[in-house]
Amino acid sequence: YQRRVRAGKEVQASGMKLGSTADVQGQQMGVIPANTQLQTSLQVTTETENTPSHVQLLINTTNNTQIKAVMIFAEGIFNGESHVVHPPIGSISSSLSVPIFPPKDAPIDLHVKTFVGYKNSTQFHVFELSPVLCVDT
Repeated sequence: YQRRVRAGKEVQASGMKLGSTADVQGQQMGVIPANTQLQTSLQVTTETENTPSHVQLLINTTNNTQIKAVMIFAEGIFNGESHVVHPPIGSISSSLSVPIFPPKDAPIDLHVKTFVGYKNSTQFHVFELSPVLCVDT
């Protein structure tokens, strides 16, 4: 956190705006605001004619940064124990919903990594969280 604050101050002192990209030692850098937060919630969706009941992982950022990708690691839910969501380029926004179909009667540890940046960023900040799903029949 302190490094992001310091980097943000250095970028602003140089006259650049946060969210613009800078060339630092030959690489593009997109600095997101230090107060950027990731808001998450879990929502149970009931079974419909076409979709079994499942849990929606809802992810939002608190400012105009964008969610570029989400990686979820969990045993017994996904083939290969991981799932990656890359929204199509035209659909990238500050919010993303990921359906999760957990087995019944087992608590599940999710390990979520969310890649956040600005529209033209080539480097991203990674937010990590580890919620536990408790599924009852």
